[in-house]
Amino acid sequence: DALRRARDPRTPTGDLLDSLGARLRDLDAGGGEEGLVQVAGAVADVRAALDAGLVAGTPTGLDPLDEAIQGGIKPSQLVVLAGSTGSGKTALATQIALNAAQWAAQDPAERGPVLFFSYEMNRDELVVRMLLQMTPTLRDGHRPPNPGRGVKGGFSDRDRPLVEDSLARMERWPLYVADRAGETIDAVRGETERFIARTGRAPSLVVVDYIGLLNAPSAARNGRTVEVGAISRGLKNMARQLGIPVLALAQLNRQVTNREDRRPRLSDLRDSGSIENDANIVILLHRESYFLPEEERRRQEEAGTPVDVNVAKNRAGPVGSVKLTWVGPHTSFRVPPEWYAAAAGGAGGVATASSPIAPELVPILDDPVAEPEALDPEDLLFR
Repeated sequence: DALRRARDPRTPTGDLLDSLGARLRDLDAGGGEEGLVQVAGAVADVRAALDAGLVAGTPTGLDPLDEAIQGGIKPSQLVVLAGSTGSGKTALATQIALNAAQWAAQDPAERGPVLFFSYEMNRDELVVRMLLQMTPTLRDGHRPPNPGRGVKGGFSDRDRPLVEDSLARMERWPLYVADRAGETIDAVRGETERFIARTGRAPSLVVVDYIGLLNAPSAARNGRTVEVGAISRGLKNMARQLGIPVLALAQLNRQVTNREDRRPRLSDLRDSGSIENDANIVILLHRESYFLPEEERRRQEEAGTPVDVNVAKNRAGPVGSVKLTWVGPHTSFRVPPEWYAAAAGGAGGVATASSPIAPELVPILDDPVAEPEALDPEDLLFR
């Protein structure tokens, strides 16, 4: 297949290199010096981890969710975030990416950057969404352009100082976006490896939005179900072999919205059961207010409506649902105050003081943050 693609003049050079890299990794898999390791060799590592306490991963910044997945998204884990169209998957992913980037900026010597592969929104659209999430006190919001009325769009003059403050914070955080990477699993893996090689930093989190927009050309001839299976396995292998946390978004089958009970199930994952099998954790989003008439939905979501965040699969821990609040005007999620009240009383889990990020959406850092290593924007897709 690689030889056939190499002979085809229409094959982009970057795609060919990514494909060849994937084939070389397949050949190298299992070819290391240690295939079998005596259990005794791992006991010391496990004992050290137990002595140090629960190993935490990269925090989502949403305490109920971090508690539900036992300390954030850990290295080598593939976490799949799935929901129906309009449920808020991308909004939750961008909010997690922002929180993770702020967390990484607090200790840049020990915590790597956050990489965001976006195949649904371009870089500028993502930044605007992130600004809305970071600046919940905007009075006018973001106005779309209307050339017919001579409206350029953007933020109002009275909101501009708040926007500038959020932009200044965002500039200090090690968050990189790739909105023009090749739409294949090999391209995602290749670009991540190139980033690590060029910067010497393993990412604290890699976000992929979303699985349904990726391709696996070598498996495509066998149908979409097989192809999606190859994509999910590729993401899992990337997480495991590079030792990095990966958060991948997935779409649910449309039939879920036609049921009387519209809460999603694992069987609703679109195109392939391989996604469920490959993921360490599967999180299913359900926002009932989405199904209300438009005016009623807008009215309720301005004040905040409940969202069910169901940890439906957790390979290393319990499953179950937690509640967040969706605030429509800011396309963001918040932790309900009652969760913190229950946590303080011992009924909800950890106290808020143990969280790496305060209950506020994305609070301003009080301490100065070290500048991330400067990178040539022309040298990387992430920018």
